[in-house]
Amino acid sequence: MELCNHLLAIHVVLFLFLFPHVATKELTTSKTDLSALLLFKSQISSDPFGVLSSWNESLHYCQWQGVLCGRRHPDRVTALVLESKQLAGSISPSIANLTFLQKVSLSDNHFHGNIPIEIGYLSRLRTLNLSINFLEGTIPSTLGNSSRLQIIQLSSNNLRGTIPPNLVQCKRLQSHKNHTFHHRKP
Repeated sequence: MELCNHLLAIHVVLFLFLFPHVATKELTTSKTDLSALLLFKSQISSDPFGVLSSWNESLHYCQWQGVLCGRRHPDRVTALVLESKQLAGSISPSIANLTFLQKVSLSDNHFHGNIPIEIGYLSRLRTLNLSINFLEGTIPSTLGNSSRLQIIQLSSNNLRGTIPPNLVQCKRLQSHKNHTFHHRKP
């Protein structure tokens, strides 16, 4: 039995020596997603329902309320869904570090401040719902970088200005009233 344990240890060391990028990359991306979520939480000034109380290191972040992780990449956050939770605060730009994020749904809360321009750098983003909040400023033109974007819902905020013209580059969007966009079905 002791020999088996030593052989296993040697195999693990050899694997880490021969393929350090595999172990390091998984650890790094895991820590990046965890850090991004904790930074997001740090910008929340009010959580009356205690929704984010599960957001601590006693649980894996994929088990936190409102956080969904992928099937193919089980340690990568693919959705942040915290609708109608009466959360107040600003949306942290760290959300852009969740590079596997496909859906952000923070509607019907009390978020204020600007929409972080960094959200536009999420290359996998398909749904962005920030409606019914107190967001202000303009719609970031960086959202035009998200070629997979299918749905943008920004209505019922204090946004000003016009819809950025480069959103036309998002071929999967269709314009509707109140700055709401939906996927055009083939």
